Amino acid sequence: MSFEPVTMWMLRCDGDTTRGQCPEILRYPDYDQGEWYDALSEKPEIDARAKSSAEWFGWLVVGERLLCPAHVESAEFMVRAMIEGLPFENVGEL
Repeated sequence: MSFEPVTMWMLRCDGDTTRGQCPEILRYPDYDQGEWYDALSEKPEIDARAKSSAEWFGWLVVGERLLCPAHVESAEFMVRAMIEGLPFENVGEL
């Protein structure tokens, strides 16, 4: 038996936080085990299947960048603030 090194990439959020890159990792459900596992890729690029499944779980895919649902919500809030101005009434609904 021989072992060869294997490189895998985690699909994680490209958004920024005050402490650096967002730590959120895209996870897929394992319905048989009732758990979640990290989305891994054998290539540094995001393939079409990973893009569609990320979007299914509420992530935003822009080119080769991923944004987690919290960063998507934040971006929507900023756009809404730019259009309607601050303050606006229904802040709690976001």
